[in-house]
Amino acid sequence: MVLVTLLIAGVLIGTEAAIFPMALVATFGVARAMGAGPLRIILTVLVPEARGPLILGLTFVLVAPIDVSAVADTVGGGVGAWR
Repeated sequence: MVLVTLLIAGVLIGTEAAIFPMALVATFGVARAMGAGPLRIILTVLVPEARGPLILGLTFVLVAPIDVSAVADTVGGGVGAWR
């Protein structure tokens, strides 16, 4: 959890470092208090919370090869160089 907090907040000490773990524990705690089991927490809490970052990462993964190919074609390489 310390490494994740460092990557997200950028610090290990202070209120900035405390917000992420507290929010995560509070979210799971609320779901658990309402009677949700582990699978239900994953499907109704984790997946919706992670949907935005997953879509963003997928967008980067799909756009990066096109971008690299366009840059390579601009400098004289790329897909067109094989013809």
